[in-house]
Amino acid sequence: MNKTSLEIGKDDGATSKESSNEHVSKSSPKKSISTAVERFISSSFYRLGTYVGTNPKKTILFSIILTMICAAGFARFETENRAEKLWVPQNTLAEKETGMYQEIFPRTARFNTLILSAKDGGNVLSKDNLVAAMEINDKIAFTDSKK
Repeated sequence: MNKTSLEIGKDDGATSKESSNEHVSKSSPKKSISTAVERFISSSFYRLGTYVGTNPKKTILFSIILTMICAAGFARFETENRAEKLWVPQNTLAEKETGMYQEIFPRTARFNTLILSAKDGGNVLSKDNLVAAMEINDKIAFTDSKK
C-alpha cells in the first residue's frame, strides 16, 4: 500500500510540474510587464517602509518641513469675487465691451443683509415674529431712496 501511495504522489508531482511549465511558457508579454511593475512598486514601498521604520524622527521632520513649504503659498493666496474678472477673458473685446456697457448702464441695485432675532429669545419662525419681520421688510422696501 505504501508503494501505491508513493507512486501516486510521484505522478501528481510530475503532473503539477508539467502544468506549471506550461503556464510559464504560455505567459503573455502583458503579464510579464505587469509582474515587473508590481515587483517594482512592491520593492519601492518595502524600502520606503523600512526607511520610515528605522528613521521615524527624520521622517516626521521631513513631513513637517514639506508641509510648511507647501503651506507657504497660502500667504499670497487671494480670492476673486468679481464675476467680470472670473468669467470674462482678460484683454479681449468682450472685456472692453463689458466695460462700455457698465459705463452706459451702471448697476443700481445694492444687496444688503439683515439678521433678525426674536425679542423674547424664542423661535423666530413663530407667527408674531414673522409678522414683525415682514413689517420691517415693508418699511425698508417702500422707503424713498432719493431723500
